[in-house]
Amino acid sequence: MSIEVKHGQVTLLSLELQSIATRTSADIPNSYATGLNLVVVLANKVGTVTFTPKLQGKTKSGTYYDLWVAAAALSANGTYIYQLCPVAVSTSASVTESKIVLLPAVFRVVLTYSGAGAGNAFDTTVETDVLV
Repeated sequence: MSIEVKHGQVTLLSLELQSIATRTSADIPNSYATGLNLVVVLANKVGTVTFTPKLQGKTKSGTYYDLWVAAAALSANGTYIYQLCPVAVSTSASVTESKIVLLPAVFRVVLTYSGAGAGNAFDTTVETDVLV
């Protein structure tokens, strides 16, 4: 799946029921966006499990590098909003974390799983509002 980011809402990782592994989005070519509001939705938790979101850039040679990793792993059902942009960041109570980040030409989102496999899962979705 190839998505070119311009402006608006994009689903990076569609709903997956009972996720028991790390999830990685497709590479996102980016010509216009400077930042994004990353929205991670976790539901129907079973067992002991966490997911940690991160944003990775990709070099021209194909090497991925971490631009941002969430300060805390997510361990409860909920909607988590991360504001990642190159300007002053939000102090809104609805924003889980804000960081100054400038989006590169190609990026992807990774939800890193920590749990014991089957019986330790969340339903997971990742969306974004792209900021120009």
